[in-house]
Amino acid sequence: MQAETTVSNRRLVLFDFDGTLTHGDSLPPFLWQSVPFGVFISGIIKFLFRLSTLLFLEKKQRAERAKAALMDVFFGGKTRQEMAQTGSDFFKNHLLKMVRPEMLALLRSYRDAGATVAIVSASFDVWLIPFCEAENIDLLCTELLFENDVFRGRLATPNCNREEKARRIRERYNLTEFDKVIAYGNTSGDAAMLQLADEAWYCFPDGQIKKWKSA
Repeated sequence: MQAETTVSNRRLVLFDFDGTLTHGDSLPPFLWQSVPFGVFISGIIKFLFRLSTLLFLEKKQRAERAKAALMDVFFGGKTRQEMAQTGSDFFKNHLLKMVRPEMLALLRSYRDAGATVAIVSASFDVWLIPFCEAENIDLLCTELLFENDVFRGRLATPNCNREEKARRIRERYNLTEFDKVIAYGNTSGDAAMLQLADEAWYCFPDGQIKKWKSA
C-alpha cells in the first residue's frame, strides 16, 4: 500500500529518522566515521567500564546516561564548533548514503505541498541539524549539552524516544491547529508518536509502508 501524499498546509507530518528515513541506525556509522580507529577502540573499552555502573538504574535513566557516556568518551571536551563541523562532515559524506530515496521523496512531497514536516528522533542533533537545515524542516531530537560552548558529556534534553517523543511533539505544536497529523515510524519506540496521529504508517526494513494499528 502506498502512503497518500496529497497534503494541505494545515497538516503536520512527523518522521522518525533511524530505520524509517534511513537504512539502519545512524549512531554507529557516525562514531565509526568520525573517530580515529585507535580512539574508537579505547573509547569502547572506557564505555564498557562506565556501562557496568549504570546497570541498576531505572530503564529510561539508564538509556539516557548510557548515551551521554558514549558521546562523552569520544567527544567530551570538544567545542560546539568542532561538534558542528563533525556533524556536517558526516552528513555530507556518509549520512545521505543511508537515507532511503523513496522516503526522502515522500518527505519532500509533503514539505513542498506546504505541510509542516518534522523529524522526531532519539538520535543526536549533531548530525540531524544539518540534515533538517538542508531539507528546511523542523527537528525534535536528543540534544547535547554545551557549557561555555564545550561538550561536557551530558544531555541537554531527555532521550527523545517513546513517551518523550509524544511529549516533545505536544510541547512544540498545538495539534488542534492542524487538520490532520500524519506520522511514520518503524519500532515500538515510535508508538507514542504514532498514537498521536490521525494517520500512522509503519515502515518495514524491506521498504514496505503499511497502516499502523495500535496494539
